[in-house]
Amino acid sequence: MDTNDSGFEGGENEERKGEIADWFKTNWKMILATIVVIGIGVGVYAFYNNYQAEETKTDEEIVLEEEALGESEGELDEEAVIDEENETGEEYAEENNEENEEPEWTEEKTDGEIISFEENEEFKGYVVAAQKGEGITHLARRALAEYATDKGNCEDLTKEHKIYIEDYLQNRTGTEYLQLEETRSFSENLIEEAIDASRTLGDKQLENLEQFSELVPSLA
Repeated sequence: MDTNDSGFEGGENEERKGEIADWFKTNWKMILATIVVIGIGVGVYAFYNNYQAEETKTDEEIVLEEEALGESEGELDEEAVIDEENETGEEYAEENNEENEEPEWTEEKTDGEIISFEENEEFKGYVVAAQKGEGITHLARRALAEYATDKGNCEDLTKEHKIYIEDYLQNRTGTEYLQLEETRSFSENLIEEAIDASRTLGDKQLENLEQFSELVPSLA
């Protein structure tokens, strides 16, 4: 009795396994499609939840994220210069804008000399002190004006010539930011070299410089 029961159960198990195997062989495409559909559904559900989270962000959270992004990227204020290769100029420094033009110096604003002429064995030229917010181009502009006053031989220079000259001086002096009363020196030789270079500019080059000279109406 026990032997027959064991044989019967074993045969039944084998029969069930065969039925299951046959079912999988017949329906494997449907099973695979079901798995794919489930995977797509999970992906869509996750995307929807993420989208809902973004939509429900508060204004404060958005502002904080934007501020963090701005800090990580950083912003550099670079001093633009005239393109010396073609001498036509592509961009002019923001510091040259008339709105940022240097105010008049007074003894209340600085205890040092505004501009002085120095001459010794190593140097002959102008030493100019910066006021708050000024760059090297401002100092070059003042040195050129002082030179023109002292020498009286710059009557032929137009505003466009002067824009070229001060940029020429700045390019050979530096681009760094200046502290209050920090000085830079401009030799007579360098100023004369810049003036001579400006006098070689053609009409087309001077015309292209008009877009920059218009930013500094105070240039005589």
